[in-house]
Amino acid sequence: MASPFLSNPAATPIGLLILTLKKEVFKNSNFLADFGYTEGYKNITNNKFQLLDARGEQRFLGLQPEPRKELKSGNIRGSINLPFQKLLREDRTLKKKEDLIEIFKSKKVSIEKEMAFTCGSGVTACILGLANSIISGKKPIIYDGSWAEYGLD
Repeated sequence: MASPFLSNPAATPIGLLILTLKKEVFKNSNFLADFGYTEGYKNITNNKFQLLDARGEQRFLGLQPEPRKELKSGNIRGSINLPFQKLLREDRTLKKKEDLIEIFKSKKVSIEKEMAFTCGSGVTACILGLANSIISGKKPIIYDGSWAEYGLD
């Protein structure tokens, strides 16, 4: 008998948890995941927003192989690398707002300009999004397909 988990990823325990969270928790949140491959690709030419990538520098630069063999190495052209670890204290909590602002500025990120966040799979991009929300009060825009989607092309 075939496993329902293999044919339907949403049926996995983690998939069910995510579906539950989406229905119960995120329906009233400020989190916005309405962003995809098309918006990322268009931004290469129209530069409507800053795209920040939370992956480590070596992966961003294509110097470290991707953990998923089917993905090319590199980054979305025009994106800015800001490894999420730079935003965390030793106890893995976010740094103070003033420190976050300085870190963003040190990467030549304009705090006033619109931003979207990416990473390898869409998870650690949320750390950058949360930090930006603390800084600006804006809803974070997460490219939840991230490099796992974009790097297939």
